[in-house]
Amino acid sequence: MAMQNAPFAPQPQAQVSVAVTSASQDLAITPPQGGGSMRLVNEGTDKIYWKYGAGGATVAGSVPMLPNTAEVFDLPGGITSLAVIGATGGLSTLRVTPGQGS
Repeated sequence: MAMQNAPFAPQPQAQVSVAVTSASQDLAITPPQGGGSMRLVNEGTDKIYWKYGAGGATVAGSVPMLPNTAEVFDLPGGITSLAVIGATGGLSTLRVTPGQGS
């Protein structure tokens, strides 16, 4: 997929969220056809860790997100879920909004 240089254009109807715990959880997402981007928002006081695909998010092997931050990441075509885990659990909510752009 080519690098996207347009501002992030959300698909708010596809937004999903999960209360993050200290156990790995899967979150089903609806990506734009052919892939796109996703805005991840970590609402809360816990550092969280996420990875593409279902199952097996770990503190050591997943992408960290600091508390109370929002970031935009590439969402490759064919990815329909994320796995997420919290450093301590129960103190953050992860919100995922698919879209296009960066």
